[in-house]
Amino acid sequence: MNQDLLHQAATIFGTPEKWRAFHDMQQACPAIISHWLTEGAKSLRDEFAKNAGQWECQFWGTPRDTRWFLKDLGEKSISVGIGWETFELHLFDGRNSETWQKAADLLEEPEFRPLVARIGPRCYRSSWQKERLLLADLGFDPLGTGADAGFRARLIAWHAGREGHGTGEFVEKTLEWMRQLLEDDKFIRLIRELDRQSSDQAAKQESPSGDVVHDVTAPLLNPSPTGSD
Repeated sequence: MNQDLLHQAATIFGTPEKWRAFHDMQQACPAIISHWLTEGAKSLRDEFAKNAGQWECQFWGTPRDTRWFLKDLGEKSISVGIGWETFELHLFDGRNSETWQKAADLLEEPEFRPLVARIGPRCYRSSWQKERLLLADLGFDPLGTGADAGFRARLIAWHAGREGHGTGEFVEKTLEWMRQLLEDDKFIRLIRELDRQSSDQAAKQESPSGDVVHDVTAPLLNPSPTGSD
């Protein structure tokens, strides 16, 4: 143990009351971080909504996390999210496990390498976590804190908590980073193509003949007259 640190602790927490306060604050730290990130995320979404463009922005399972999806594709589509669980950047599938698997396979193709590179070098695939995750940048740091993963979320939460409901550094820098991503025409095109191709392949897999399966319970547009062949 660092002797200077021990000396500082003995000086700063010179009374039982101060030591008790430190202990209480340490226990409450996770709840404080979550609250600050929740407040910051709400401000971020409110500010983004003022100029949303092609994207819809909403909380992602929990108010401290945020997701974006293209309006015309809807929330059940390939989407982008930030948050969970240490303020990471994610690409995920908001549809089902079949389309998720197809999308994950398609990301191995050269066509989608720019999409993988755009999210970041630290990527993984998982179907069981918060959503059907495709890619994740575990080093996502829009504020440029330079902190390691263990402390980065705490430091980002501190910035968000200091701003309250305002639009300070947390909102401005995170929003600037996300707009550069979400307003990139190539990124949008690749999201659309990944969504389309994975949907088509999943639909073909459901049909033994390889054809897209249609809803047989839907009424015919031009039903044959009764008694006709």
